[in-house]
Amino acid sequence: MLKACARGDGLYVSLTRFVVRGELTSEEHARHAHVRTIEASVLDQCRVGAPLAGLFGVLPEMYAEHGYEGAEHEHHQGGTTGYLPRELLASAESEERLVGNGAFALHPSVRAATIEDTFLLHEGGELENLTFDPRWPSVLVAGRQRPLPLEVLP
Repeated sequence: MLKACARGDGLYVSLTRFVVRGELTSEEHARHAHVRTIEASVLDQCRVGAPLAGLFGVLPEMYAEHGYEGAEHEHHQGGTTGYLPRELLASAESEERLVGNGAFALHPSVRAATIEDTFLLHEGGELENLTFDPRWPSVLVAGRQRPLPLEVLP
C-alpha cells in the first residue's frame, strides 16, 4: 500500500494506491471492487451544503451490504482537507457541511483494500479529482476513473 500526502500552494492532498507483486486473487479483486463501489455511493451524494453526517452516515449500511459489517470502525473514512492533511475526520456525528471550492478525501477501507483521492468540490457542484494520474491503471466507476491495484508481474 502506497500512501502519500503532499502540499502545494498551501493545499494538502492525499492518495492511496496498491502495488501487488503478481496477480490479485479473485477475492482480492472483489475487495477492491467493493471499496470502489462504496466510495462511489458517497461521491454521488457530494453537493455543496451536503452534511458530512449524512454522507458518512450511509457507510455502515454500505459496508454491511457488501459483506463487511462494522468495517467503518476499523479505519477512518476520510474527511476535509486544506491547510492540514485532515482538517476534520468526518463521521456520522459530524456537524459540518461540504463547502463550495472545498477539498476532501474519502478513505473507505476493508481489510487489505482501500481507495483514496483528494477531490475539490467546485461551487457549481462539479467534483474534480486533484490526485488522479491517467498513467495509473484505472476503471470507470459511476462515471469516474478510479485507480486499480497495480499488478507487477515477475
